[in-house]
Amino acid sequence: MWFCGGFHWIKVKGERAPPSEVPILTVAPHSSYFDAIPVTMTMCSIVTKLESRSIPVWGTLISYIRPVFVFRSDQHSRRKTVEEIKRRAQSAGKWPQ
Repeated sequence: MWFCGGFHWIKVKGERAPPSEVPILTVAPHSSYFDAIPVTMTMCSIVTKLESRSIPVWGTLISYIRPVFVFRSDQHSRRKTVEEIKRRAQSAGKWPQ
């Protein structure tokens, strides 16, 4: 898919740190839809708004990478999101980076 989109020339330098050494892989900020490239290449989970789940096709694809959904209408959502990220990071490899 990325080859057809012209991204065959992207070269990865170095080696990815194992989840046991670095449980959280951070990619930010979200500036375009091309940000999906490292997410799909690494199959890491993302933090996304709950409304993303209802987007046709895209929402289904997002569900496969087991995202952390943010409930924008919940005033405690930021704290819950941080707690979920910490829980996954401390799961001893049960969750992807």
